[in-house]
Amino acid sequence: PHARGVGAMASSFAAQRTEKVDALFAQVVERVIGVQAGEENLAIAHNYCLYHTRHHSFPDPDPQAVRDEVDALRERLGIHAQLEKQRALEMLVGRFEETPWPDVDVPDVHARVMLLLLRLSGNPLHTKYSHVDA
Repeated sequence: PHARGVGAMASSFAAQRTEKVDALFAQVVERVIGVQAGEENLAIAHNYCLYHTRHHSFPDPDPQAVRDEVDALRERLGIHAQLEKQRALEMLVGRFEETPWPDVDVPDVHARVMLLLLRLSGNPLHTKYSHVDA
């Protein structure tokens, strides 16, 4: 009887954690990618994020390496005279770094999400820019 109670609590915890992660990714996809609830692309991006967080083959990110990669992108945007993109990147990264995360048991959440966004960005130098309000 005792073992069942522990298992039930563990599965309840796992279900709550899965639900919480699902909700967080939905918010990230809506805010960062800019698709709204109900759009087909929201479900596609959301499922992509969830799948690749559960079934990844990459090591935990080094927060300094992620910052270096963001700085390199910022520098490349400046070199290619894409100053509006460069300013938007600086503003959005600054906002993102200041955003507190809910109580999650995952280390370096900012670095993990930033690395995911960098990988999802494709080739930012050849992407059409859409203005972002401050």
